[in-house]
Amino acid sequence: MQERDDRALVDALAAGGPVAWQAFLDACSPVVFRVVCLFADTYDDRMDLFLFVCTRLHDDDMRRLRSFRFHEESPCRFATWLAVVVKNLAVDYLRAREGRFRPFRAVDAMEEIDRLVFDYHLRDGKPLEEVRHLLAARHGLRVSEADLAGRASRVEAALSANQRWRLTARLSARREHLPVDPVSGTAGLEPAEALLLSDGRGDPERRIRSREAAGALRSAMESIPPRERLAVALRYRDGMTVRQVAQVLQTTPAEAERLARDGVRKIRESLGRAGMVPLDFETTRAAPGPR
Repeated sequence: MQERDDRALVDALAAGGPVAWQAFLDACSPVVFRVVCLFADTYDDRMDLFLFVCTRLHDDDMRRLRSFRFHEESPCRFATWLAVVVKNLAVDYLRAREGRFRPFRAVDAMEEIDRLVFDYHLRDGKPLEEVRHLLAARHGLRVSEADLAGRASRVEAALSANQRWRLTARLSARREHLPVDPVSGTAGLEPAEALLLSDGRGDPERRIRSREAAGALRSAMESIPPRERLAVALRYRDGMTVRQVAQVLQTTPAEAERLARDGVRKIRESLGRAGMVPLDFETTRAAPGPR
């Protein structure tokens, strides 16, 4: 059954045109989004990367997608092949945005697990507990907390002071700066962008509720189908017109409007179940959503 579905999709892609692109999105957008989530942590980053990947896959009349071939001697699912293509596009995107990271010679000489600890913990700034999970889930390497902490210390100690500084500077440039209790009138600093220690309404919990609301909104956005999620992001976060959204999605304006409308309705329902109210979103920095 799966092979017949793959062949039907490949035949549709060979025909080209908007119908083929729509068939691809209907069948494979969940696969694309799952791979994208491995390379982006925040909702906005995921949507930016998802849009980049979809644009590249659609370029040149879907040249990349139409290059897939069935090989009887080494059978491969279309979804498996697609995951590799999306991974390569994601790597290209990150390299173009952040620059290619050149590994240190001292790290190249380490055993595999220590190189992975360097990549995840020191280069990418992930906490050790997350590194431990990634080692097990992605690489089948199970280490204890004590062993992992020891390895991280040894890897860091093997780096020079200049190398440690370069890693710190790289991570600092990628992190969002969050000022605390800004001084009134500070140039370029918006109060709504800071984590205030006090609240003008006498409600010290309001800021905390707003942050919880931001998390609920991100979860609600991620729970809807990818095409609806993309339509909502383009329409309300990026401010595109219905016609522009339809052009990106390769569909009609009416269908683009329906996707955005259905997405907003599901988001509202999800937020309602979470007990969120409009006041909770006053200071959130999440993507624009339903009101």
